[in-house]
Amino acid sequence: MIYIILFLLPLAIGASILRQKWNNIKCIQNEHKEESRKASILFYQALKLKYLKIPIVVTTDKEEKYQNKLLRHYGNRSRKVVLLPKHLGESNYAFQERKKLYIKKYCDDHKELIEYGYDNFYKEVDRIKKADLLAFLESPFDTEESKQFIYEFIDFLLKHPKAVYHPAVQNPSTVTQLTHQIN
Repeated sequence: MIYIILFLLPLAIGASILRQKWNNIKCIQNEHKEESRKASILFYQALKLKYLKIPIVVTTDKEEKYQNKLLRHYGNRSRKVVLLPKHLGESNYAFQERKKLYIKKYCDDHKELIEYGYDNFYKEVDRIKKADLLAFLESPFDTEESKQFIYEFIDFLLKHPKAVYHPAVQNPSTVTQLTHQIN
């Protein structure tokens, strides 16, 4: 009887320690998943700002200034920011259709420029993947270099959040949390 107790007691202790470690790892992975989701959205937004040439259509002067500021920072001054205000009484559907038509016409007229932007975008993504600088988006372990690269790249977006609603940054405290995680 005592031998059974001496055999099962360490087994039970070991199982509880393993369960606790497993729960800690799961907690770390869940926190990382949320952080990497937000960082991924901002990272790809910044890459698109840097390389794509499709015009950005905005409705207010404030948005136009903000987008031009972002394009200046990411070195894509050749990308066009178009102020296309919504007409009085125009429905959202009609405005979206007018916006799509403008972008389609611009893309048809500047096909080579658009293709050039996409080519550069995909080349840069491939270069970053080959250098294993996107590892942070996949795993929380041993990815400090990748995390540092991503947060340096999106630092400007974190410090200058969009003036209107954006799904990646739902409230100002999220921006503050992400900014503190960089440091």
